[in-house]
Amino acid sequence: EKAAENETSPSSRFALETILKNKDIATTENMPVCQDTGMAVVFLEIGQEVFLDGKYLIDAVNDGVRRAYSDGYFRKSVCDPLTRDNTGDNISALNAYINENTAIYWMWKNTTSEIIGTAHYRRYFVNEPASSYISDSTNYIDENTIHQFLKNHDIILRRSVPYGNTEDCLRKHLGYDFFEYIKNVCYEVIKDVNSDYTDAYIFALSRHNIGHAFNMFITRRHVFNAYCSWLFPIILEAANRIDFTQLTKPPHSRIIGFMGEALLMPWLMKQRLRIKELPVAEV
Repeated sequence: EKAAENETSPSSRFALETILKNKDIATTENMPVCQDTGMAVVFLEIGQEVFLDGKYLIDAVNDGVRRAYSDGYFRKSVCDPLTRDNTGDNISALNAYINENTAIYWMWKNTTSEIIGTAHYRRYFVNEPASSYISDSTNYIDENTIHQFLKNHDIILRRSVPYGNTEDCLRKHLGYDFFEYIKNVCYEVIKDVNSDYTDAYIFALSRHNIGHAFNMFITRRHVFNAYCSWLFPIILEAANRIDFTQLTKPPHSRIIGFMGEALLMPWLMKQRLRIKELPVAEV
C-alpha cells in the first residue's frame, strides 16, 4: 500500500493497485492470491485395507486436477509446448513424467484438424529421398507437400533408424535393472488393457532392429485418434503403477515419456498403414 501511494508512474501505480484489489478479492472469496499455480503436484494418502472401485486412481487424480483448475479459476500456466494453449482437457499434472505426450494428449482432446502431427523442437521433416534418416537439407515440408503425401499414404514418419533393438538402446540409457522393471510394468499394463498387443510389444522392443524415433509423425485425424485411444490408457495406467517419489531425476523420472515413444512401433505393427518415410534435419 505504501509503494502504491508513493509511486509516481501511472502504469506502475495501476499495477500495484491491481495487486491490492486482488488481495482483497482473495480474502473475501477465499481464493488463492495468485492463480498462477505452476505445475500441479498431488499428494495422495490412502489408509490401510482401502479398496478402490470404479475407474483407475490416476484418472480420478487427473479429473480432480482438471476440476481444480476450472472450478477454482486457477490460471493454466502449464502450456502445451507446441501450441502454447493451456485450455480444455489436459493432463498437465503428468507433464514431468510423460513429456511431449502431454501435448499429444491435448491435441487429441482439444483439436479437430483433419491432418495433425508433431515435429520436434530441433528436428523437422524435410522433403528429400529417405536414403538417410538425418539430412542437411533445409527443404522443409510444407502444407501442400503434406497433402500430396497423404493422398497415397496414411502416415508420415521419420525414416526408421537402424540403431539396434529398442531394448538395448534403453538399457544403455537407463540401466539394465531399471529398464527391466519398467519393461515388465508396461507389459503387465498392456496385458491388462489390450492383450492383443503383448507379442507385438515384446517383438518391437527386443527383436525389431529399427524404430521411428522422437514422436514425429503427420497423419489424418482417424489414424491419430486410433493411436491415441490405444496409447493413453496404457501410459496413464503405467504411470499409476510406478512410484515416482523414488524417481526424482531424469532420465528415470521421464521414463513414461521414453516408453510412450517406444510404443509407437508395436502399435504400427498391428495396423495396415501405408507409411511414407522422410529424413529429418537437425537445427
